[in-house]
Amino acid sequence: MDERIGILPAASILGSERFVIWDCYSDADSTYNRKLHFHDFFELSLVYEGESDFLVNGEAVTLSAGTVHMVTPSDYHMQVTKPGQFFRYYNFIFASAVLGDELVAALEDRSGPICLHLSPAKSKEIFGLAERLLNEYQSLENSKPPLFSEQLIERGLEALCILILRAMPRQTQQAEDQLLPIRRALSIIRQNYRQKLSLQEVAEQIYLSPAYFSQLFHKTMGVPFSEYLTDYRLQIAARYLQAGNLPLKEIAALSGFPTFPYFSVAFKKRFGVAPSVYRKVGQNETVS
Repeated sequence: MDERIGILPAASILGSERFVIWDCYSDADSTYNRKLHFHDFFELSLVYEGESDFLVNGEAVTLSAGTVHMVTPSDYHMQVTKPGQFFRYYNFIFASAVLGDELVAALEDRSGPICLHLSPAKSKEIFGLAERLLNEYQSLENSKPPLFSEQLIERGLEALCILILRAMPRQTQQAEDQLLPIRRALSIIRQNYRQKLSLQEVAEQIYLSPAYFSQLFHKTMGVPFSEYLTDYRLQIAARYLQAGNLPLKEIAALSGFPTFPYFSVAFKKRFGVAPSVYRKVGQNETVS
């Protein structure tokens, strides 16, 4: 059965450092396999051999040679490596402070998991930089490391993230200035849907009055803020139900619902069946 770790604090991995870089191997017996968790740092994996599935915010992705996969501090995720499977990858773990606010916001502002299957040209560019940064990191163990190694690595991590953003499919950008707050609000929802989140709190974060934000959100998205938030949480819950065997009450909590009865009623209203029925049917076919 899947187990949940919860939050993995940066101190447990990074210690007092801002980044670590490893050449890793993982299989079905690895520590974090089938351990659902999230952490307050970025983790970037560049797979060069083998294959494995991952679950990110309830959505399944497959990693294979040439895949770039990143999880952000807002992503609940789990490695799902089957017996007999393995994968080797370059693993970059780094604090948000390495990137700066603008780059962090760009990486958080997307609609699904960051999982890219690169073209040969892009793979050569991104994996080449990753290998150079790994070598530079290993040189820090020397008694006399090269000048400015840590600065070079941090700038290299920024460059890696920019190259990844450029390789991602472009999301539709609305030109009108009035729609920019809505894009920011959607990003806030994606990052904080597990927590108690009100229209007023989001409005304050994007510097709009609650009344104007409510009107703008409804006009732009076609539904009220509360309805959109509930539906987003229900979509996350549906993915968990289809992809794993977590207890229903835990899925409700992970998806941001304050109580299980509220979740159960909202889910049945949205999908037409109870969560337990959806799980039985949905793991084999989509319930409409």
